[in-house]
Amino acid sequence: MKFDGWMDYQDAHCFFLFSEGGRVQHLMHQIKYKGAQDVGRFLGVWCGSELNKYNWPFTYDLILPIPMHAQRARDRGYNQAQCIAEGISSSTQIPIIWGGIERIKNSQTLIHQNRQERFQVLEEVFQVINPSLIQGKHVLIVDDTLTTGATMLALGQKIKTAGARQVSFLALAALQ
Repeated sequence: MKFDGWMDYQDAHCFFLFSEGGRVQHLMHQIKYKGAQDVGRFLGVWCGSELNKYNWPFTYDLILPIPMHAQRARDRGYNQAQCIAEGISSSTQIPIIWGGIERIKNSQTLIHQNRQERFQVLEEVFQVINPSLIQGKHVLIVDDTLTTGATMLALGQKIKTAGARQVSFLALAALQ
């Protein structure tokens, strides 16, 4: 798994696997760049329904969608991880963390960087503003796609340091 050896975590889930140029990658591109928020929510509901079948939701206290920098959120108009998290939450009844954790640096695109380069860029990107929201909680970090895992790891380490009891990861799609 992409997180092994980088930090202590509980679970790592992926709903779809994608290969470059495939249908799932196209679908993720629609969610992330083409405004298909409803598709993100729908797939989140589906993903959450699948989690319910295995009783996994009962192990998580909170869902944390990967935060976007305020400027990028204004430019795009929405956070695709938030849309997916809303769908998962509606199926599982796990509450979403709103506020308290933010992306304080608007990092450049990470598309052409390797894992180590990504991790270095992301090391100080997230800030926990209200640690009481996560202290002692098992937090499920949700993102749209998982390539190297650097973004999830950076956020996971930040919230673990701020007092989260456990951290788990869920990507709607992961690169094969």
